[in-house]
Amino acid sequence: MAFNDAVLELETELTNALAAITDNGDPNRIERFLRLLIKKEIILKMLIMDIDRL
Repeated sequence: MAFNDAVLELETELTNALAAITDNGDPNRIERFLRLLIKKEIILKMLIMDIDRL
C-alpha cells in the first residue's frame, strides 16, 4: 500500500470514528479524540518532512 493510500484510509477511518463519537455527545471522549487527531497531524507532518529530505 502506498503512503498516500494509507493516509487516505487513516483519514477515512478517523472521520468515521469522529462521527460516532460526536453522535454520542460525551465531551470527554470528543476532547480525547481531538487530541489524538492533533497528535496524528504532528506525526504526519514530521513523516512528510523526513520523506522530503530523502
